[in-house]
Amino acid sequence: GFFFAVMMSLYEIFSIAMLVGYPMILVALRRLAPYHRRFHLLFYVSMLSIPFALYYAPFSLSKLGVTALQGLFAGTHVTVMQWAYLIFLCAFQLLLLYAIAGLADELSLFAIKAMAWRNFLLVGICYLLDCIGRMPILAAYEPYFALPVILCRVLTIFLNLWLIYQCYRQICPEEENALAFDLEPAEAPPISSTNVISGLFLSPLRVIV
Repeated sequence: GFFFAVMMSLYEIFSIAMLVGYPMILVALRRLAPYHRRFHLLFYVSMLSIPFALYYAPFSLSKLGVTALQGLFAGTHVTVMQWAYLIFLCAFQLLLLYAIAGLADELSLFAIKAMAWRNFLLVGICYLLDCIGRMPILAAYEPYFALPVILCRVLTIFLNLWLIYQCYRQICPEEENALAFDLEPAEAPPISSTNVISGLFLSPLRVIV
């Protein structure tokens, strides 16, 4: 879900993938919410992704040459939506890393906690550079910011994907996978290092299948 929602949306013509990615993330966060209050907060913040996904789906089609839609995406409102989504995406990733760091701390997984805080810092720097490069007073220097910002965003996305994989590898052993399919959030067992993250990866698969 993170790959479809964040990586694919780097390219405007693939933004339609947000309609797949964000619902998967919401299902996963709903499963994780009982295990840590930070995921509970992140779930409600992430609900803002749905309007953005619905907006960028036809926007993606307009970039693919669907002429009937091209007239809808011209003007000031496009810039406003781009800024709004930039702010949302930055907040979403920072809150996700904040939640993972908190959960890893409770489970004494200090390597994952350190990775989460490292990614938190890198994501913050990346979006700060992006915002600076978009400022009107620096419009003449925007080309100099474009490549570093894109490279930085791609790097942070892959670092976050690697972090999520490490969470799955270290927190969700294969024999515990069944928990993701059998438990509702209200039935969440006491926090442990063998069942917390299973919902993050397997419950979206349940929806798809």
